[in-house]
Parts: sequence; C-alpha cells; structure tokens
Amino acid sequence: MRGTYFQGRFPASVNLHFRRFAISSIPLDDEKEFADWLLARWREKDELLQYFVENNRFPADDGVSKTEDGKEIKGAGHIETGVRPVHALEWFQILVPGAALLLVVNVLIKMFGIVVRTMGMR
Repeated sequence: MRGTYFQGRFPASVNLHFRRFAISSIPLDDEKEFADWLLARWREKDELLQYFVENNRFPADDGVSKTEDGKEIKGAGHIETGVRPVHALEWFQILVPGAALLLVVNVLIKMFGIVVRTMGMR
C-alpha cells in the first residue's frame, strides 16, 4: 500500500475473485447449519487461494448459477483488465474522505474543549 500511494509504484495486476450468494440460500435460522455453511465457504476460500498460488490466477468461472427468478447465468470465465489511474491526482482522491473525517473530528474536539472551558469558568 505504501508503495502504491506514496512511492508511485502501481501493481502490475490486481487479482479478485467474486462470488454472490442469494440470502435465501444462507441458513440463517439455525446456528449449527450456518456455522457449517460458513466453514464450507472458508474451505472454498482456502482452495481458491491454493489454486491461485499454484497457477498465478483464480479458476475461471465456467459454472452456471440461477437467479432468484429462475434464470440461468453462465459464468464469465476470466476477465482481465488493466488498472491505471487516469491522472496522478486520482490516487489522492482515495485519501480525501479519511482526511476530511480527521478534520471534522479535530474541529469537534476543539469545540468540545471550548465548551468545557466555558462551562468551567462559570
């Protein structure tokens, strides 16, 4: 992260693996079933990471899944795209929300200090 944001060394590639689950397929009512379901997802994650280490990519999504209305969606396989900023200042946009939050917190702390000092003087 430091190399990306502060030294301008951008990664050659970023690898992501997404999977969605219909809420109706998650056993939320039974704690034991949910724990088993969650453990199975963790094991799948470990298998995916092992595959990635061995093949330098995640497996292609060639499966077929069903939407809630019963339509079938075929997997996308591999999708590869470049990750490049449009302009150098684009990377600073990532930092702006955190910096704004810190400024607001700073102002609130100072206002609280003023109120406490004012109340203490009376």
